[in-house]
Amino acid sequence: MRCEIEFMAVGEGTKAGDAIVVRYGDVNAYQLMLVDGGHAKTGENIVAHLKEQFGPNPVLEHVVLTHSDADHASGLRTVLHEIKVNNLWLHVPWLLAEEARDLFKDNRWTQDGLRQKIKAEYDIVSEIFDLAQAADCKIHYPFAGFDIGPFRILSPDRKSYRYLLPQFDKTPDPDHEAIEAANMWLGKETLSNRLVEATRAAIQKWTTENWGNERLKDGGITSPSNESSVVLYGSFEMGNVLLTGDAGINGLTWAANNADSLGVRHHIKWNKQRPDLKEDLAHLVQDIKRRICGIASAGSPSF
Repeated sequence: MRCEIEFMAVGEGTKAGDAIVVRYGDVNAYQLMLVDGGHAKTGENIVAHLKEQFGPNPVLEHVVLTHSDADHASGLRTVLHEIKVNNLWLHVPWLLAEEARDLFKDNRWTQDGLRQKIKAEYDIVSEIFDLAQAADCKIHYPFAGFDIGPFRILSPDRKSYRYLLPQFDKTPDPDHEAIEAANMWLGKETLSNRLVEATRAAIQKWTTENWGNERLKDGGITSPSNESSVVLYGSFEMGNVLLTGDAGINGLTWAANNADSLGVRHHIKWNKQRPDLKEDLAHLVQDIKRRICGIASAGSPSF
C-alpha cells in the first residue's frame, strides 16, 4: 500500500502542536486520515488545505486525537464543522473515568459526579465529541490492538490509560499508593509541572536535533497526559512509519512491548544486539526518522 504523510505547520515560535494529514491507498482509490488538529487557527488551515488539494468536498475516513491537550485538539472543532468525517478516534476522559474510579483518592465519587467533574474540565474535547455525535460520525476509543486505516495502535492499552487518567492535571486527586503499587505512578500533573515541561521543551529547541542526535533520552520526564498519546505504526511500500503524538519514553516503551503481542515487531528493523529496551527504542526512533525523512511533504500531494 502507498502512503503519503504531510506534517502541517502548527503554531509560531514557542506555540507548538501537531496536525498530520495522511493519504493512503492507490492513486485513483485513496482515503484520507488526519492525526491531531493543532490550535484553533490550524483547523482553518487544514480545511483550506484539504479543499485545495482534494476538491471542494473532501472526506476524512479517520480522524485521530492522540491525546486531550489543546495544542492537538483545538483545530479539530473547525475540521468537524467543515469536513465530513466518517470515524473519530479519541479517548473521552469523563466516560473512561468510571473504569478508574477506584484509583482516585476520594472514594466518595459517584459515577455521575466524577463524570460531570471531569467533563467540565475538558471543554474542547467535549465540543469535539458533541460535534461528532451531531454529524453521525462513528466514535471509537484508540487503544492498543485496534487498526485505524493502514495503522495499528501500539499504545496506550486500556489498562495503562486507566492508571494514567487520575494523574492528569484536569482530573481529581489520585490514589498515589494504589497507582504506585501497580508500578504506574508517573506523578500528578500540575500547572507548575506543565510550565516546567514547556520550558524544558523550549530549551530543547535551542539544541540541534538531527538524524544522528536523538534528544529522547532514558530517564526523561513526560507528563501522564502526553504518555497517554496514541502511538501508530504502519508498514508501507516505502518503509515503516511510527507516529507518536507526544509520547515519552514510557509511552514508547509500552508501544515496543506491545509490538510483539500485536504482530508488529517482526516488521521493524530491531537492533537485537541492544539488551536495554529503552536504548533499543531510541535506536528504533532514529531508524523510523530516516525512513520518513523523504516522505514528509509541505507541498502538493503526489503519489
